Amino acid sequence: MAYIIGIDAGGTSTKAVAYTTAGHELGRFKAGSANPAAAGLQQAAHNLERVIALCREQWGEEVDYILIGAAGVETGQLKPQLLSMMRELNPKITVDLISDALLVLEARLEDRDGIALIAGTGSVAWGKQGRRTHRVGGWGHLIGDLGSGYAIAMQAIREMAACIDSGQPVNPLGEQIMKHLQINSWRGIVDFVYQSDKAGIASLLPMLEQAAVEQDQTAVALFNEAVTHLCQMTCLCANVLQISRPHVAASGSVLQRIPIVQEQFSRQMEQQMPGSVIDYQPVDANRAALYRYRKMQ
Repeated sequence: MAYIIGIDAGGTSTKAVAYTTAGHELGRFKAGSANPAAAGLQQAAHNLERVIALCREQWGEEVDYILIGAAGVETGQLKPQLLSMMRELNPKITVDLISDALLVLEARLEDRDGIALIAGTGSVAWGKQGRRTHRVGGWGHLIGDLGSGYAIAMQAIREMAACIDSGQPVNPLGEQIMKHLQINSWRGIVDFVYQSDKAGIASLLPMLEQAAVEQDQTAVALFNEAVTHLCQMTCLCANVLQISRPHVAASGSVLQRIPIVQEQFSRQMEQQMPGSVIDYQPVDANRAALYRYRKMQ
């Protein structure tokens, strides 16, 4: 049986879904991060090949097409390098590699114009107007990732550092972070930051969300700032593409799993770009493989 594989490789995990050529889901597998900018080229290729191998073990060797959407591939020469590695590992299969943002854009909007906004471990806005595309952000945590889970968590830790620098005890939110991590000193927090990857730091997000729900003002301010950054990214992308009322496909854990972010984001977008359509529907980004496969036929 011929089938295709769609792979969504974010900053935290890699999710593969196998589909029949008619579009019916066969099943799915998961592995670690395949973001080459964060995990490294070799580890990214290993995790991608792992989910592909699991699909082939389960449904056979008749793979017609593989589409990989990976975070971090637009950094430097990582995209051509990772694509070359994956094609060498799968020489008899057509393999394409695009950014995770473009994967979301094509899965959610297909041929329609609009913007895919992803805020998970990292963040990026990727828009399309006819044949034109434009990207805002997605340059990695050393340059940006504003509004992302990583950025929110790091800002919370910077607030702790500001307290220490001024000779004061850490703020109440900092105390909650220390309790959550079972760390009893500021030095332990510093060690946690420098010994953790992006996903490990972003894992603080659910705890920070709960603090915001309980009206910790530092946490509330962190999420408000994140929403402001995400709106700025979206509006900048829309303005460059000259889309006055964009259809925004919102994706990633920050936008899809945190109600306070959704409420604030929808409100701010309506204020800044009236008539915008914000779409939070949980459509699998992997389905972009079906869209591309059909266009190839």
